[in-house]
Amino acid sequence: MDNKTKIAVLTPPFSKNEILRKELGKHFKNVKHNLEGKHLATEDEVIDFTGDADGVIMSLEPHEKSPQERA
Repeated sequence: MDNKTKIAVLTPPFSKNEILRKELGKHFKNVKHNLEGKHLATEDEVIDFTGDADGVIMSLEPHEKSPQERA
C-alpha cells in the first residue's frame, strides 16, 4: 500500500460507492473523497478540493472555463 501518494476523488458516484472506495483504499492510504456530493464545476473549486493531491479521479462532465480562458 502506498502511504505517501495523495489521491483526490472528485466524482460523487465513485466517492459514495463502497466497493470502489475499498478497492482504491487497498492501494492508497491517503484518499480524499467528495462525500458531500458537490458538483465541482469551476477550476477554482477543483483546485480547492484537490489541494496538493498527487493524483485525481474525476468524471468526464464538462467544467466551466476559468476566468482567464473566458477573457
